[in-house]
Amino acid sequence: MKRRVKRLLVYLLVTLLICQSLGSDVLILLAAENYFDADVTIDTDSGDDYIYFSGAAKSLIVNEGITLSGDVDFSQDSSDKANTLMNNGTISGNIKIGQSAATITNNGVITGNISMDESAAQINNYGTISSGSFNLATGSRLYSTGSISSITMEGGDLEVAGGSVGTINDISGSYISLSGCTVGTVSTNSTLNVSGAIQATSLTTAGITSDGTATIDVTDYVKATNGIENTKIIVQKSTIIDVSGGVGYSVYYNDKEYIMAAGSNGTIVDSYGRKVNVAVSDNSHLTTSGIDDNIIYLPGDSITQIILDANDGYYFPENYSDNVTVDGAGSMTVTRVNDTKVTIDYTLAEKETKDITITVTSASLKPKEQGVGTIEISDIHYGADVEVILKSDTNDIQDAKIEYKTKGAPNSEYRTDKPKEVGSYTARATFAENDLYTSCTAIVDFDITYLPIPDKAYVIKGNKGENGFYISKVEIIPRDGYSVAKQLDGTYKKKLIFTSTQDSIKAFYIKNETGEKTKGQKLPNIKIDITLPTMSATHGETYYGETLTVDISDANLSTVTCNSAKVDLKDGKAQLILESNKGSNYYSIYAKDLAGNSKQIAITVADEWLRTGVIPANKLIRLSTNTAYKLDTGMWKVAGDTTQYVGGQSVYVRSGGEYTFGAE
Repeated sequence: MKRRVKRLLVYLLVTLLICQSLGSDVLILLAAENYFDADVTIDTDSGDDYIYFSGAAKSLIVNEGITLSGDVDFSQDSSDKANTLMNNGTISGNIKIGQSAATITNNGVITGNISMDESAAQINNYGTISSGSFNLATGSRLYSTGSISSITMEGGDLEVAGGSVGTINDISGSYISLSGCTVGTVSTNSTLNVSGAIQATSLTTAGITSDGTATIDVTDYVKATNGIENTKIIVQKSTIIDVSGGVGYSVYYNDKEYIMAAGSNGTIVDSYGRKVNVAVSDNSHLTTSGIDDNIIYLPGDSITQIILDANDGYYFPENYSDNVTVDGAGSMTVTRVNDTKVTIDYTLAEKETKDITITVTSASLKPKEQGVGTIEISDIHYGADVEVILKSDTNDIQDAKIEYKTKGAPNSEYRTDKPKEVGSYTARATFAENDLYTSCTAIVDFDITYLPIPDKAYVIKGNKGENGFYISKVEIIPRDGYSVAKQLDGTYKKKLIFTSTQDSIKAFYIKNETGEKTKGQKLPNIKIDITLPTMSATHGETYYGETLTVDISDANLSTVTCNSAKVDLKDGKAQLILESNKGSNYYSIYAKDLAGNSKQIAITVADEWLRTGVIPANKLIRLSTNTAYKLDTGMWKVAGDTTQYVGGQSVYVRSGGEYTFGAE
């Protein structure tokens, strides 16, 4: 007790110093060493170490769901102190037993190391022990129905009555009892005591004994130096059976007993296995499958099935099975499935003294049969390529010759060129002879027709005028997926463009995706007039002279007016003779064609003297009011009027009319 008080004072002083150095707000938690001399129950997670101190035997209990990460130390207990550890939770710290007579019962999980000296400790495991280091010392006993990852036997007794143990390594000849459990690797120089059904990976032992009811399934390795008594050892083909210790024993595979002789070391296949091979002569014209020369069979094994397949051009006659022989003690059945396939079944005898050889004879040459082939060609549309489908289960289609003729024509007209024109045709395929089949021919009829013209094959795009005329270019645009041409096999375009009148025209269509073509479709006549009527005068101009001739023309001229007066037409033309009428006259000329194209100009026709505006002498002229005229120098007088005018200045008249000026 004094020592525990001293330790506690040291812990308090250290804690106080740390807190003062870091500040009063800092809390440091340290794992404590608990020296107990009374029963202890741990019901909260703890990292403390629990060390038995002294006194009578005590118990330490770790409750369910609790984790103890500190150590448990019974090493100070004397061998007559039966302290107890009951673990219902998880102990990840180390457990030290020393020479204690402690009883440890594990219902939970122990992951820390377990160590002991010679002691009378009793360990009962009903949970999981996954300790990295776990030794069982002389005088101790371990009973387990749970799971143990690994244990080292340094004496003591081990009884595994269920569950599993990964590794048992016995280094001192301990007592080991296994019953109804699964073990991994067991190594001991003592005799194993077994009962019930046991699964094992590897057993190395001085011997194995039981009450006669035990079976052990061993997958990898078994060695029992002094033999095996009253125990059925079940092995796999790959299990190594080491009988090098000098005492033989029996093992079982597939419910068959195999007696392994003393001094042997290997699998049952090494001792009892036999190879089975099929002997085939050169140029046998057959292939074998279903058998591997490298596979080794055991007595009683069945090989189902060895298959013989005849090569192309060869077959097995009906009596072929009479020629198949076997060098072995087992039973063989030969079945002729058909003329190109034979199967062989063989069952090894219980005592085959050597490897087995099955000898087969060659297949026979097969007579040629009549070849059979077909040719298929679907009807196509003009412009598409002829597509040929050949089929034959007997002859090669790659080298077949394909020819064509007009339907009904003599065979002498067959040609290899594919037909392209519209019409009815016959195609012939000739299949070449091969090793198995004779040559053969096949024919088929087919037609090449024009692609039907689609509904709403086109639209017309253009600006409409009058009387059915277009006054712009006209576009013939085919429906989506098609192109159009002006003639069959012409240049197919996205659209046809016309800039002049078209009569009796046709459109030819091609389906873009397939190249199929239609025959021509007649289009309505298209009247196009995109030009204005022409006039020989220019709008806004003044023409000098007593008269002016204006010519008007248009291919489809329909109307001409001059100053709103209709003008007669002749042969689609009109001619106007415009007069100055001794002065100047204004003319508005309008022309229109049948398409609705029109043109209007305004011009002036003036007497020559109006070019300068100087009034000529002694000439009848026409003057207008509000217009300035000029007279040459001198005095002037108008005929029929006594008024004199002074020349060299502007002259105006009070009223428009005809005048004659003369010099005085």
